[in-house]
Amino acid sequence: MFSKKEFSKEKGIKMLITYDLYHTYGFYHKDIAKIFGYAPTTIGYWLRSMKPYSHLKSFQKIILDQEDQTFELAKNYLLNN
Repeated sequence: MFSKKEFSKEKGIKMLITYDLYHTYGFYHKDIAKIFGYAPTTIGYWLRSMKPYSHLKSFQKIILDQEDQTFELAKNYLLNN
């Protein structure tokens, strides 16, 4: 069941940014893992766990709300690597 509360915590925000980096910017699991300091398998787990929510408007709105933060992370990563 989708819960906005789950995605308002630090880990949830990282998961949302991960989803956006992967689906919008085409980052690989290994690159996202470097950004957050997690294993690529953890990133894969996060992406699989969010897949059932991807069609929900409320989920898509939360992703859009994180868009600025995601863009900054993507830009900084690409400029530094």
